Amino acid sequence: MSALYEDLLAIDSSCRKQNGVFYTPLSVASFLAERVLELLPKVAVPKVLDPACGTGIILLSVAKLLVERLGSSMSTSEAKRRVAESIVGMDIDPVACLIARKGLAEYLGAEPKIVECDALLCVTSDWAKALLGGENEKFDAVVMNPPYLGEKGNADFFRKYYVAPGVSKYCQGKMDIWYLFVHLALDSINENGAVAVLATDYWQQAKGAALLRSRLEGRLAAVYSFGMSPFSQARGVHSQILLINSPVSNRGTTEFILKQEYRKCSDKLSVSMFEPKKQLNYYLKRAVPLAEIVSIAQGVVPGPARITASVARKYGLSVGEAVFVLPIGHSLLCRLPLEEHSCIRPFACASSLRSVVTRLVPQYRIIDLRGDEDEVRARYPTVIAYLERYKPLLASRRETLKGARRWFELHWPRSPFLHHGPRIISLRQTPKPLFSLVEEDCYFDLSVNILKAENTILLRALGVYLNTRFVREYLFVHGKHKGQIYQVDAEQLKTIPVPEQLLAETPLRCTFVQLYEAVACGIMSPTAAVDEAERLISECLVAAC
Repeated sequence: MSALYEDLLAIDSSCRKQNGVFYTPLSVASFLAERVLELLPKVAVPKVLDPACGTGIILLSVAKLLVERLGSSMSTSEAKRRVAESIVGMDIDPVACLIARKGLAEYLGAEPKIVECDALLCVTSDWAKALLGGENEKFDAVVMNPPYLGEKGNADFFRKYYVAPGVSKYCQGKMDIWYLFVHLALDSINENGAVAVLATDYWQQAKGAALLRSRLEGRLAAVYSFGMSPFSQARGVHSQILLINSPVSNRGTTEFILKQEYRKCSDKLSVSMFEPKKQLNYYLKRAVPLAEIVSIAQGVVPGPARITASVARKYGLSVGEAVFVLPIGHSLLCRLPLEEHSCIRPFACASSLRSVVTRLVPQYRIIDLRGDEDEVRARYPTVIAYLERYKPLLASRRETLKGARRWFELHWPRSPFLHHGPRIISLRQTPKPLFSLVEEDCYFDLSVNILKAENTILLRALGVYLNTRFVREYLFVHGKHKGQIYQVDAEQLKTIPVPEQLLAETPLRCTFVQLYEAVACGIMSPTAAVDEAERLISECLVAAC
């Protein structure tokens, strides 16, 4: 019945969009149940809450585990009766509640407490007592897959929570609804309780999750990050399982960077840790943030490179006309006097980049005019005459209207220093983070970040290191994602840990430079060089630990 209801939701996607509903696969539900019960002290029959139970898959997994554990000390029927009294589910969907109630009753032989309500609005000082009975009752565990819905674009939906007695103090701008469910869970467990939550992974960077991060500091027992979505109807969602202890410990947040792969094997969840915790701790402690080694900036914004359909209609131009970015063989380049070529610079597309090192042969040129208009007109009359055709468009740009740019200048030209000499180019949106050392003078657009440093030897070592799985896994957990695509911006690049051995003339750095040179000369493939670099780093970590 649960699977059938999930299929119906897939047909009518409005429910998902309005409430952020994605039901839990059985494999993930079992994994959640196992992990949260492992964290609990020896409790005969722990009281367990799922405040967003949906069709009851997670509670059913909990119930089966508890009945199995009690089976050695009592009859199966008695075990099921006691479990039915100790688990509570809540959900806003009446159909889902009906399915949960029926499924659990069929297994347990007794109807469990399944309450149809919005848990975030039902919270009162004695709500847990009303559900469980007795004075000062709290739950031993909360396990859940709460709804995922951001406040952005859903202000009306969130307004009621800003005035709700139980959760209003946890509300902040740009939050996700599931943050409030975690706060609710922590308020609902006893002093030795535990929480297991299936959640999206963006909370570690999101501004709207500041209160959540503060509250979870020191409470995380483990973090399981999935390499792909466990939801068949939410491809591209990056998810995590957070295991949370009630008491604050000195555990800290070192395990934030644990990454685990999600693979569906029949109905089981298979996970594998990418690196021993001991090595990871050493790796982080003996490292320097990338921002302390290099300067980081974005590529240029031509504004525009060529004419789009909407711009063509508005200004009476032709779709595809080149403005600032010209292909080799463009008519302007063919007739341009030699003395005006100094404002024409090489321009390359991000698609031409290769891992570790790229030898560029740019197929485009970009117009880069700067300075007083009268002087520019006198020095580059042919180029200015060419751009005059697009002046109405260029004069309407935001930066031009603000007076920050002249109409004939690039919208965001960046410093010329960034476009010359050795520098590492990093793709901003990519299915796999890619870093490439480029030594030729060339402009790139906003699709890349540019990493500059005076020390060319260091840049060559970084050209290898930044492509290793250590950096990739770090960005997976600490970076942003758009579906299956990494969004690698300057803020994420700044924090990348670089082993201190690469900052001085150590054997490790010398070997990395040799690997770079082997790739640059065509002696070794980028993949082989990166594999060797990963092996060397692992050896260093093992030796140090």
